[in-house]
Amino acid sequence: MDDAVPDAAGLPYTSFDHSKAHFYRYDEQVSLCLERLSSSLTGKDKTKLTLQQKFVRCSVRAEVRHLRKVLCHRLNVEKHQVQMLFNNESLPDHMTMKRLWLSHWFGKAQPLVLHYTIKDKRTR
Repeated sequence: MDDAVPDAAGLPYTSFDHSKAHFYRYDEQVSLCLERLSSSLTGKDKTKLTLQQKFVRCSVRAEVRHLRKVLCHRLNVEKHQVQMLFNNESLPDHMTMKRLWLSHWFGKAQPLVLHYTIKDKRTR
């Protein structure tokens, strides 16, 4: 038996808890491939600063700054050392994955490919 009771507009009520609707886990998801842009680093430094698992699935509301934070955590580097790129252009921290997907990747196969670079530590 169907427990859904229509409201005044004729739309059925659901058992979905709208109080939790602001959580990212209920959002549309986007698949990403995070690849390191080739650089002059070689040997241990290159393997140490490359992700072991480069595929990520996240909310379309995630911003570039969230990805940078994940990269910094996984690679054990400072936030100012990581730069996110798309087609060799730096991405602003406030750009969402949905905006990036719609403006640059719409109609192409998943995953959306993003590159990152690690800047050298500068001694002061």
